[in-house]
Amino acid sequence: MRSSKFLVPLVLMGFLLSSWPSTWAIEGGKSATSENVVSFVLRNSVTGALSLPTCSGGMISPRVVVTAKHCVGGYNSSINWLINKNWEVTYPGADIESKSLITARIVNIIARPGEFSTQDDIALIVIDRDFPLPVNLRVANAEDMIRLRNLEASSLTYGYGSTATSNLQTYLPYKIENKLVRDFPDRSWGQEVFAIKYLSSTAYICGGDSGGPNYVESGGYSYYIGPTGFGTRPGCAKGLEGSFHSGGTAIAYKTDLLIEAEIFVEKMKAGELRAAAELKAQQEEMEKAVAELKAKQEAKAAAELKAKQEAEARAAAELKAKQEADAKVATIKKTTITCVKGKLTKKVTAVKPKCPAGYQKK
Repeated sequence: MRSSKFLVPLVLMGFLLSSWPSTWAIEGGKSATSENVVSFVLRNSVTGALSLPTCSGGMISPRVVVTAKHCVGGYNSSINWLINKNWEVTYPGADIESKSLITARIVNIIARPGEFSTQDDIALIVIDRDFPLPVNLRVANAEDMIRLRNLEASSLTYGYGSTATSNLQTYLPYKIENKLVRDFPDRSWGQEVFAIKYLSSTAYICGGDSGGPNYVESGGYSYYIGPTGFGTRPGCAKGLEGSFHSGGTAIAYKTDLLIEAEIFVEKMKAGELRAAAELKAQQEEMEKAVAELKAKQEAKAAAELKAKQEAEARAAAELKAKQEADAKVATIKKTTITCVKGKLTKKVTAVKPKCPAGYQKK
């Protein structure tokens, strides 16, 4: 699937024009599923469906993603589909078509003002949740960059999407192995720009790999050196012979951005802690009120039950006493006598029968 709105023209100083189609990614690469590379997707507010991924990035802390500045809105006037806070960041190394895909919201974008340049093609993106990092990940500083350049150490370049060979959007990450260049051909760009020398003419970056992370392996650590920002070959063109270069802005010389991102994350987490504490206090207050109401209701119900039980007990006792009295009376022997008064006769039955006044016992 190709469309002109997914093409990002990238002009390089002293190099060829390159087109960055967002639906393409690393050509001739190996799978990078579950590794430290992310992509950016736009979610349809009605259907929830995700757009084609555009540009790539790499995590350098649980809340901070690094990408190319030319991928971000407000820093590149030549295209209009750039990443902004409406976009989401995918879980590192995820299959974007997975039904269980996890994404994070973008809460802040940190970059130097002005249009992007080769020396300043880097942007830091803060997300609203923690994503995992490799245990051996280090962010290269200036001393690291000098040492790694001198070593011409092995490097890995990551990107998202499909290969140009298939031209099918798979939403999967890929990687290629090359090496860090010690003496870059165009030194006018200065130490802020790093370059990668490709070891194969059949493995290289394509559109959609912009912003993808570059790592240099050394001493058991994977040093993050910066995002992909340029390539010396136009797009994913085939049939060109020989090795070539790609590279970008080294993060080692953007300490101001790193500090700003760190401060922002600290404030954000402090705010989250305050909000969590306030929510906990509210919940505890609610639980206390509910407990008090429940206790009152239980006490009232217990008092009413006790009163009912006592009333029933009294009624039962009275009934029992009456029944016992009646039973006792029924067990006493009665006798009958005959009483007369002139020609009148009356029988009287009782325990101790007596004749009425004026009558005599016969």
